[in-house]
This record gives sequence, structure tokens and C-alpha cells, in this order.
Amino acid sequence: MPQRTVAAVVVVIGGALLFGSLFVEWYDPGTSGWTSFEILDLVLAIAAVVALSAGIGALFGERWPEHARFVPVIGLAAAVIVLTQLIDPPPLVHDGARRAGGFLALAASLILVAGGVLARRESVTDRRDSDAERKRTMDRRREEGL
Repeated sequence: MPQRTVAAVVVVIGGALLFGSLFVEWYDPGTSGWTSFEILDLVLAIAAVVALSAGIGALFGERWPEHARFVPVIGLAAAVIVLTQLIDPPPLVHDGARRAGGFLALAASLILVAGGVLARRESVTDRRDSDAERKRTMDRRREEGL
């Protein structure tokens, strides 16, 4: 399996897990990410959708999309948001125990960071390959007199 495919699959898994974690219980009693946060749930959902679109674009395209270079930053920002919400829960559930959703979101955001680093490395390689191919094409045209 090419490295781009591996990195894209990792990014897609991380984005899907991050989005899915918003529907899982984060705090007792039965409070999901959607119900416990005011704005941060939307920020995490947008981060997950952007990461998913980058991964899917890489899987079905010839190269990484341009916005894929932001996936490591998106994953890191999501990890910071999730970690702060696990350490200091929102007022709605301040005394509630932590549940699996928050830890799933933390793992997903760290997976996004790893997949984003792999994607970044691969997008640089894609760019170098396309530059080298363009140079070979120009050299060949020059030799042929075109």
C-alpha cells in the first residue's frame, strides 16, 4: 500500500473517530459532546469534517488536497480543546465523571496529528515528484525542439 494511502486512511479514521466521539457520552449522567459544549462541539465537528475531506481527497485524488497541510495543526488544536475539557469540564456537567467520549476524542485528535504528519511528508514528496516530472517534460520538449 502506498504511503499516501496509509496516511490518508489514518487521517480518515482520525476524523471519523473525532466526529463520532461527539455522539458518545463524555460526562455523567449521559451527556454527550453535543449536549455538554456550547461552541466547542461545532469547532470539533468542523475540524473532523476538514480532516475527513483531506483524507478522502487524498484517497480518491492524484495527490493530497491543499488544505491537508493543516491537518496536524487541526489535530493538535482538537487535542488541546479535548484535554482542557477533560481537565476542566463545562459548567453543565462540572461535577460529572468523565466517560469514554472524551478519551475517544483525545485518541482521535492524536491520530489526526500522526496522520497529518504522514500526510505532510507525503505531500512534500508529491510536490517534489511533480516538479521533477515537469522538469523532465520540459527537457524532453527542449530536446525535441518544441
